[in-house]
Order: sequence, then structure tokens, then C-alpha cells
Amino acid sequence: MPADRDDYSEYKPVETGEAPGTTKGELAVLGGTDGFRYRKEIDFFIPFTVFSLGSLVVNVEGEYEIEIYDGPGINGVGAHLLFRQKVKLRFQLIGLSVGGQIGFFFWSPLDGGDGIVRTLYAEGFGLDGSGLDGWKATDDETQTEFSEEFDFQFDFDDTGKFTAEGGRITGTAYSPAYAVALPEGAIFKVVKDELQVRLIREGSYAFSFKEGGELATLLDVASQLHFALPERGGATLAHREQRGLPALGVLEYRGFVPSVKHGVIAKTPDNVMWLLGAEATVGRLWYSQNGGHKWRRRALRSASGEESVLVMFGNGYSKFDMKAGPDGVLHCIAQKDGNLYYTRSDRAQDVRLVGRALRSGKYRIELGLGEVADTKIYVVNLDHQFESSDGFMSKAAEKTAA
Repeated sequence: MPADRDDYSEYKPVETGEAPGTTKGELAVLGGTDGFRYRKEIDFFIPFTVFSLGSLVVNVEGEYEIEIYDGPGINGVGAHLLFRQKVKLRFQLIGLSVGGQIGFFFWSPLDGGDGIVRTLYAEGFGLDGSGLDGWKATDDETQTEFSEEFDFQFDFDDTGKFTAEGGRITGTAYSPAYAVALPEGAIFKVVKDELQVRLIREGSYAFSFKEGGELATLLDVASQLHFALPERGGATLAHREQRGLPALGVLEYRGFVPSVKHGVIAKTPDNVMWLLGAEATVGRLWYSQNGGHKWRRRALRSASGEESVLVMFGNGYSKFDMKAGPDGVLHCIAQKDGNLYYTRSDRAQDVRLVGRALRSGKYRIELGLGEVADTKIYVVNLDHQFESSDGFMSKAAEKTAA
């Protein structure tokens, strides 16, 4: 099994229908996600008739093909293909003759046990965490082999896997993580599955989704509500005035910040809006001085006058949150490898460990009321929190629910 990632949910079975080509349900994507991975049971039945030509050494292959759409469409029309993948596995069999009849075989995977994997992205970026920006699909199927990334785990215990008709090869295939955005209501379809001895059932495929990408909001002192909306390829900033009327006002779409994911927003007393999010693999700050229409990356200027883009959190951080203090300082948290980390805008890149994230899901940062010097910092989940009054979370007290 591949190494666990704390920015992905647990694997959950998906209901696929009883036979290839059928679809019965949706993927469990709540609010959308910008990454997914899956695992698949391998239960490949091989009849002894494959040895019918008299050879005791034969090669066989099986394949499955899956697709993901942005929705069910209407009678199958109108849905857009987001992802298609074909996985082929090849095996070598060595038959054992008993009384002139093949009654058992030894087997081993060919291709180094990696399989042959061909993937089409309708849109998206490819492998999540690969550090690559490209692989955008063309109109034709783009065949890119990721065989070194898949993790095939075979069960070589042959006890009870042979009958008078043939034998079975069993195991589990784990895909890599794909940085492909899926909307809520995305549909998973099994086009072909030759690696399943029985009818496809719930549990044959299970999916895990990247957490984050949820809506971020900010209500400022002028009762204006600001939104950071996760979109493919970046984040859209929107605004709505709160007029006290029965119906909501019109949502005004303003700026778009390309390449940012997991964005959270804050506003400092000087009326500057700030966006903290992941660009590529690092956490960065953007700012807008005109209400969210145009955004620039926060930069640092060296003594020689050279500018460099400010990095708030290095590689691999996610689940950001941010609050602005009364002095204009931005207090920021993120998670990595099951731990919580803190930094602030006036001491950027000085990232401090807060403690272990004992609960799943996102933690929030809150600031206690009072003078700047007395500002308390809270990092909270539903029944777990850290608090500190030293302004830098270096001596945080941890509390859990009784």
C-alpha cells in the first residue's frame, strides 16, 4: 500500500453497478475536490483451457477501463469526460500436469509487476505531488505510461484458489494521486473489467479524495461579504453587499488568481485584502489593494533591491487558515504530516510547530480580543485546541474535550 497522506481522505467503496458499462451512483465528492486516488481489487480467473495447445508456459493478460464524468447528463448526453484510464496486467503461467491434465499453475507478473497504464485527462494537471505543471490533454487520447507510479500488491497464497475449471490471481491495485478537479456529483463508470472473477460489486473499487478546496469567506467591518471560490486552474474572488433585504444581493465576480488552491482570505485595517493558498507545492500570499479585482504576490525586497516571492509555508503543507490582527499582522496555520504549524506575516518563513493534529478535518485560527500586546491566538477544532498569549504560538497550551 502506498504511503499515507494526511491531505487525502480514507478509501471508501463506490457503487459501480453489477456489470461493466453500467453506472448506479455518484462518487462521494462533497463540495468538489482537486485530487483523487483509488484502489481496485484484482480477482482474475484463468481457465485451464489456456494450456490447450500443449504448452506448459503461457502468457495471459487482463485489462480494466474506467471513466469519470462531471455528472450523469440526461440519458447519458451532456456529461463531460474528465478522466479515462486503461490498466493492463500481464502474467506468465507455468502449468503443472496431473495425470495428463493441467490441474495447477504457478504464476508471476510480467512487466516487472507494474502493468501498463494509459491515462487521458480531459482537464487537469496529472500526478498530484509530481512537481509537473503539464500533461494537459489534447483532442486525441494522450497515452502516458505511469507504470512506475502504480502500486500492485499480489496475493501469492494459492490456497483455495483452484477448482476443476481453473485458478484465480488476486491482489490490490493502488493508483497514484491525480491532481484532477472533480465536482460534486461526479460519476464513476466501469467500461471494462476483465480482472474481476465475479460480478462487479461495491468494494471492487474504492476512492480517496484530496481534502480542501472548500469555499472561504470573509465578512469585513463594512458588512461586505467576500468569497474565495475554488475553480479549476485557480481561485475566483467574489463579493456581495449585505443590505438587510429579504433576498440576497447580486454576487459580483471580481478577480481571478491563477494556480492557487486551498485559498483563505483576510482583510487588514489598511483595507488590503489578502489570500493565502498553495501555488505549485508551497504556500504563498497574494494581496489586492482595490477590493479583490487585481492581485499580486507578496514579495520580499533584499538590501540590494532584488525582489523574491514570499513563501509562507514550504513544500507539502495544506489545510490553511489565516486571520488578520488589529496591527495588520497576518496569523497563519497549515498542516503537514499530521502536525499543525504556525507563522505570521511579519516573521514569514519562521514556521513553528504547534502540535499534533489529533482530529481529522481542518483546524481554524482565531484571535482573542484585546490590545495588540495581549492578543491571544487559538488554533481550534471541534474538541481540540491550542492557545497561546506570546504572539507566536511558541508556548501553546493544549486542551481536549473531557
